[in-house]
Amino acid sequence: MAELEGAGGVGAEVRRVPFLLAVLPLAAQVRPELAKLFEYDAAAPLAAEETPVEARDGWRMRAVKFAGPRGGQATGLLVIPDGKGPFAGIIWTHSQGPSNFLPDALLLARAGALSLLLDLPASSEQMSPEMEKAVVNIRRAADLLAARGDVDPKRLAYAGHSYGAMMGAVVAGVDKRFKCFVFEVGLLGMSIHLSTSPHPWAKGVRESMTKEKFEALMERIRPYDAGPYIAHAAPAALLFQSARFDEGVPEKDAQDFFDRASQPKEMKWYDTGHEANDISVVVDRARFLGKTLALLSLETVIRKKLGLSAR
Repeated sequence: MAELEGAGGVGAEVRRVPFLLAVLPLAAQVRPELAKLFEYDAAAPLAAEETPVEARDGWRMRAVKFAGPRGGQATGLLVIPDGKGPFAGIIWTHSQGPSNFLPDALLLARAGALSLLLDLPASSEQMSPEMEKAVVNIRRAADLLAARGDVDPKRLAYAGHSYGAMMGAVVAGVDKRFKCFVFEVGLLGMSIHLSTSPHPWAKGVRESMTKEKFEALMERIRPYDAGPYIAHAAPAALLFQSARFDEGVPEKDAQDFFDRASQPKEMKWYDTGHEANDISVVVDRARFLGKTLALLSLETVIRKKLGLSAR
């Protein structure tokens, strides 16, 4: 919780995505003053660059970087299935770094999903600039996937862990290109986490500041809490994956996160800590993504991975 010219890269066909406005439209349901925080120039060059990293039977991996709407470069890893596509596209963010979702991306590559494992901006004492940057970088990552010739822009998904879940919940309210979202061990916002969580990091932040300084921080970051956005995620389908023994996200916080969200949604609980390392977490998530994104061979891929005979 503490950690917070064109696309497509080498050899990829580029699909030019038309934009009627230079600023990508946002969902009308979110309050305008909040939605405005995440506007950006969608017509600006992505300046995407890809570098080969690894290739195995069934997939290729590439390091990718592209221009961030709030300055600097966004970075991550692409996992590209063999074949021409068009593939479903999934953006993954993990508070411990992009490689933590790599097993998911490799599993789903064999079922026909192209993944972008995205680095999120590192957190600082200010927090609010990093949260804003995280949201627009996720949206910009969707631009990158939608512009690729090997991705079906109508089959985009997002999965985030912890901080990534909270930032993804904001994206769900302001960007309607995604068919579905997965929120692993998330809650309604960083201000709630810092104000109430028993986790040593959150407690340490509270105790390191004067009351006035802490309240000023809460005021700055409250607009980036998930509640005002996750209520307007429809029509995207939502999967919440929560842990019974999560020191940083008590059950009530996880339940409040789910309750605030729009339909359609489902919630699954696991007997794990914040790391959510139960095998069923990966399988449930893969099946949810496979169903929503029409990955027709997924069940065969899962059974093969688990060493089970084909049905």
